[in-house]
Order: sequence, then C-alpha cells, then structure tokens
Amino acid sequence: MKIQLFILVVAVLLLHMERMERMERMDTPVAYTTLKHNDNYFTQGLTIYKDYIYESTGLYGKSGVYKLTLDGTLVQQAKNISNNVFLEGCTIIPEKKILLVLTWKKQEAYEYNIETLELQSVVEDIYIPLEIKEGWGITYSNSFLYMSNGTEYIYKFNSHDYSYIDKINLRHKRINEIEVVDNVLYANIWRTTNIIKYHLHLKTIKLIDIAELIPIS
Repeated sequence: MKIQLFILVVAVLLLHMERMERMERMDTPVAYTTLKHNDNYFTQGLTIYKDYIYESTGLYGKSGVYKLTLDGTLVQQAKNISNNVFLEGCTIIPEKKILLVLTWKKQEAYEYNIETLELQSVVEDIYIPLEIKEGWGITYSNSFLYMSNGTEYIYKFNSHDYSYIDKINLRHKRINEIEVVDNVLYANIWRTTNIIKYHLHLKTIKLIDIAELIPIS
C-alpha cells in the first residue's frame, strides 16, 4: 500500500512539474511572424477577425478606423470622424457583427458595421461606472467585454447590453492594450515592455518581459 501511494505521489509530482514547465514555455515571448503596417498610424486598437485586420488610430484630427488585409492592403475606411474625437481601443463583437471603438475622453463608444465600417450607433452605457473617465483598451471574450482606462483596473461588461458586471485589480497602473486567450487576460503596461498575464479563473498574476522581441534601432 505504501509503495502504491509513493508511486501515485511521484506520478502527480511529475505531472505537476511537466505542466509547470509547459506553462513556463508558454510564457516565453516568441515572434512567429511580422505584418506590414503603416507607420503614419498612431495605433490605439488592433484586432484580427476572419483574416482581416481592424485598426483604430488616435490623435485629434487624425483618428481613423480601418479594415485591411493581412498584407496591409486597405479594404475599408470609416468616414466623417469628427476632429474633436480621439479614438482608442477596438474589438469585434461577433454576435452583433460590429466593431466597437472607444474614445479617449469623450465617454462615448462607436459601433461600426464590420463589412462596410459604416457607423451604426453611439454607445454611452459602457462608461456608466463613474470612475471610468477615459477609454483605453478593450477586448471581447465569451460574450463579455474587458475594458482598460489607464488605471490598475479592468472593467467587465456584458457584450449584449453593455451592462457593467465587475472590475479586476491587476495591481499595476497604466494598463493599456488587453487581449483574452483561453481564459487568460494579457495586458501591457503603458511605456514598458511588460505584459501582465492574469488567469480569469485562478486569479493569478504574472509579469512577462517582451523586451527581447523589440528590434534595436
């Protein structure tokens, strides 16, 4: 009985070690490919959906929303964007077939048709929590939206009606762009090479430095 128990414990430990090693490998930054990009764009949001790149760019008088092929060819461009708008992050909401784009300080978000990039509606509900003064990054996952505002918090919303659900404290301020993959939220800290890895179920936080991926100019 003791021998069997010992073998079981060893097997569990080996499985745990293998899993930890696999997770460590996953945390090692690797650049798999590079895509062409217009250097004149002040990129605020970027997402890939059905082999197209959707990008929102910022600055007053220069903000834009673009749909491009993976090789960088422009397919569609949103029209009539006010000079008083500074666009921020963007994400696709598949069930609505829209691209949702945040604004920096206007406390509005815009719904664009994913095929034509025509403006469909203006959204204010996503800024209902009074502490959200600015829009920074946003991403979609499993009918939820996750939004950053330059603080240490990520705000969670229902993607159907934009109702506020909860907020997550990532313990690091100036959270900027965010993505969710397999229940793991990745968030970069503005003006650093650090990416926060936060497991939505386990509530664990880890920092990953991607400095080695940045070309030396």
